[in-house]
Amino acid sequence: MSLGSLRNFFELVRFDFIIDEDLNAFLLEVNMSPNLSPAHFPQNKLLYEPIVYNSLSIVGLIRKFPDSFTYRGEAEVSEKDIQVFAEQCASETCHSSCKSLKCQTCNQCMNKEMREIAKQAYLEFMNRGKYRRIFPTPIVHQKTPLLSSTETIELSSMNAFMDLWFKGKCHQDPSWCY
Repeated sequence: MSLGSLRNFFELVRFDFIIDEDLNAFLLEVNMSPNLSPAHFPQNKLLYEPIVYNSLSIVGLIRKFPDSFTYRGEAEVSEKDIQVFAEQCASETCHSSCKSLKCQTCNQCMNKEMREIAKQAYLEFMNRGKYRRIFPTPIVHQKTPLLSSTETIELSSMNAFMDLWFKGKCHQDPSWCY
């Protein structure tokens, strides 16, 4: 059986936290294969059903359409939907060269893989239900327990592209910012 793409997968985990009397949260456990059946604990039905629905929706297995039109095909996401930084993309700079990362988010500069990833990200956003996306920053400069103050972590070129693309979508529409 072929999946068609190595990007077509997801994993659902459940984090259990405990809160003490001072409202400090502590991670209790991580469940790699959480039981989301309300048959085990019927009181959790209102919690579990949206998780299952939103998980299946975000990966494209089910969709909630505003009307009865349910076409699912290549035209489901248009080139206009994945365009960000329109003013920059219309500039002579991006028409003459695709070297800058910002220009690489332009339709005329995206390669086939970038275009497909942007379209998939757009569909995931449209089908996210109650889920919210968390985006990384391309370079982490703050000091953390894992990094000394002089170390930085850089994203791959594709992750940097996606980070900038999401920032462009956020600039167009604030609902993409969270």
